[in-house]
Amino acid sequence: MDGLIKTYAIIQLRGKMRAIDQTKVYQNYKGQWVILDADQTTVLSSDRKLSGALSKFEKRYGKRKVPLTFKVPEKILPYIGC
Repeated sequence: MDGLIKTYAIIQLRGKMRAIDQTKVYQNYKGQWVILDADQTTVLSSDRKLSGALSKFEKRYGKRKVPLTFKVPEKILPYIGC
C-alpha cells in the first residue's frame, strides 16, 4: 500500500451516508477499469480497457446485473469536491 493511505468511497444508501473501504480494489487493480457489485468492494470484472471489462462482465452475467463501472487511478491524489 502507498504508505498508510486508505481509500474510501462515500455513498448514500437508503438516505444515509456511509464510507466504503476500497483499499483492496485500489491495491489490486491500479490503472484498470473495474465493474463492481452493489457493495462496491467486490470486483465482478476488470480490464485495462472499458470495452474489455464490459465484455467479460456481459459474458458472465448477461442482463442479470447492471454494471457499476469505475476507473481505478494509478495513484491516489487529493480530491475535494463532488
